[in-house]
Amino acid sequence: MNIKTLIKIINTKWLKFALQIIIFLFCGWYIWKNLQQLDFGSLSINYWWMILSLLITMIGTFLGAVSWLLTLLSFGQKLTFSKICDIQFKSSLAKYIPGYGWQLVGKGYMSINAGIPASITGISIIFEYIEIFITGVFLMAFFYPHGIDFQIPIIRSISNNIHLLQIVSIFLLVCAPIILIRFLKMLYQKEQKIDFEWKWTILLVGLMVMTWIINSFGFYQMFFAISVYKKMSFQLTIFFLTLTFLIGLIIIVVPGSIGVREAIFIFLLSPFIGVSQAGLIAIFYRIITIASEVLVLFLSNIWQHFHKNILLTENNS
Repeated sequence: MNIKTLIKIINTKWLKFALQIIIFLFCGWYIWKNLQQLDFGSLSINYWWMILSLLITMIGTFLGAVSWLLTLLSFGQKLTFSKICDIQFKSSLAKYIPGYGWQLVGKGYMSINAGIPASITGISIIFEYIEIFITGVFLMAFFYPHGIDFQIPIIRSISNNIHLLQIVSIFLLVCAPIILIRFLKMLYQKEQKIDFEWKWTILLVGLMVMTWIINSFGFYQMFFAISVYKKMSFQLTIFFLTLTFLIGLIIIVVPGSIGVREAIFIFLLSPFIGVSQAGLIAIFYRIITIASEVLVLFLSNIWQHFHKNILLTENNS
């Protein structure tokens, strides 16, 4: 190994390390910023419910890695699950860097670096993104809470067209993957042959629906962790959480950027539980979300370290 190659490797490692430090600093800053808005002296917090909310949200975060695994398998691409976890969890934290698209850019860069062709990586990211949106629309439509007089214009519009939305969501859930794959094959056929495997896509759609429900259940626990004056039903919680995330997906490239999701939460929840209570829920859920993403990455790294040591021990014995 010559000096130039060694310098290149060192610089790359230092760059990756520096980026990880920057990302963790931003995560810490966002948590601190949210905590500064809370008056703990006037709050009644049940920490057991808060821990339960965190654990459930961590499960939803972990399933994001399984989602990326199934997406790549749908396009005939295979990576080790440890590599998938590394890509998913690190790129997920990259969205907290100010700006747009860092999560998608990070996922794309790391996947290409792991050996996935660039065109397939791009197709997979687009495909997963659209499937997340479609499964969210499906759940929002079928968990719509009837019998409530909504005053928010966007929800009233959904209410007036709920049956049409339910029919459209079923159509999209079944037909959108077929249409999308045919379009992507036409678009990228010259650059890359696409071998699509439908069995993984069916599992992917089922997993995404389950992930939406799990994340909604984690969010639902926040109403028990904090003594809000009015708690919502689980059905209403699923509706609001999916609607909030879907608006985030439409408004900005990277859902979950600081401040945007909180503003949407407060806007949608305020008519039901009041502005101050909606603000508390939004702030605590942001903290829970960031904490879950950091902890899942930390646990994944520990698991990979022990797994690597076990393999080395077996090879040496």
